[in-house]
Amino acid sequence: MNDQKYNGWANYQTWRIALEWFDGDMMDMFDYEQDADDLATDLREFVETHIEDIVKDTYVQGYVHYFLQNVDWQEIAEHLIENNEE
Repeated sequence: MNDQKYNGWANYQTWRIALEWFDGDMMDMFDYEQDADDLATDLREFVETHIEDIVKDTYVQGYVHYFLQNVDWQEIAEHLIENNEE
């Protein structure tokens, strides 16, 4: 297990997705009243669906899927729920 953090997040992938997908306007698209597990699933499905449309049938598709497998969706969900409560 790698305990190294990246900018306070679980890893680079988690930080990058949180920063580029869920920091700003996208935050209004989700229900923060649900539990973190359900929100994490919604976040993952949202990003995967949109990215799939972009990389579909390209050579980068495998790289993107590998990158997304390393995202800690639960951490992003918990962060969003916590920030929504403030």
